[in-house]
Amino acid sequence: MNEVVSNQAPSQPIDAEARTRALDITRSFAVSAPAGSGKTGLLTQRVLKLLASCQQPEEVLAITFTRKAAGEMRERLIEALQKARDTERPDNPHDAITWDLASALLARDRELNWQLLQMPQRLRIQTIDGLCRSLASQLPIESGLGAPGEPLEQTQVAFEMAVVNLLKSLDGDEADTALQQLLLHLDNDLGQLNKLLQILLEKRDQWLGPLLGVGHEGTQDYFHFVIDELVSDRLTQLSQCLAVYQGEVLELADFAGSYLRDHSVAHPLAACAG
Repeated sequence: MNEVVSNQAPSQPIDAEARTRALDITRSFAVSAPAGSGKTGLLTQRVLKLLASCQQPEEVLAITFTRKAAGEMRERLIEALQKARDTERPDNPHDAITWDLASALLARDRELNWQLLQMPQRLRIQTIDGLCRSLASQLPIESGLGAPGEPLEQTQVAFEMAVVNLLKSLDGDEADTALQQLLLHLDNDLGQLNKLLQILLEKRDQWLGPLLGVGHEGTQDYFHFVIDELVSDRLTQLSQCLAVYQGEVLELADFAGSYLRDHSVAHPLAACAG
């Protein structure tokens, strides 16, 4: 059996030019691509290049959403450094770029005695909450938190605590009048108020941004506009639902209005007589 050996060089990916541009560390880029297209590999290359251009590895910060992603990024960086130290330059174009960048970083590591392979914890790859926690720990007074706490896995606990602390303002001589008025609208149902406020906190990403963007002076007009829109929308839906029962509804309204009028009962429904 004859064996055929191809001497053809590995082909470049169709987005090779875009990948090369994204490695320009003097500029910022937003990379959008489907899963499995090599975004993490490109990010690894960019971090390698950034590290090779700084004075201390802690100057470079990579932020991810999850601990798993942070761990994967750290593993890729260490693996790239180990391959650059222990293996020959690969033929694959993408792997070759990673190898070159890792080799340059190893040279920088030796020059400044960073010892990244011995102390990989010097690589700053953190989740968003991890970064916030580290900043708060460095600035305990400015953050107002004192000793930094741990993020809650169950946010419902924090929502409940926040609502309970808010409802405490209903007691005492200086009670929150706005909160009292809201409670009055709910027929003094404290449990219902608690539930609604927790739901409001859970969905704060939907209303907090627009509310803060309105500003204090325009807040009242903004809320009136939103409420009018909601009322109009609900009345339209109600009208559509009642269209099938229009005759029966009119008859019932006429009966109720006539009864109230005949018995001299002051009620808005009395206007429906006739």
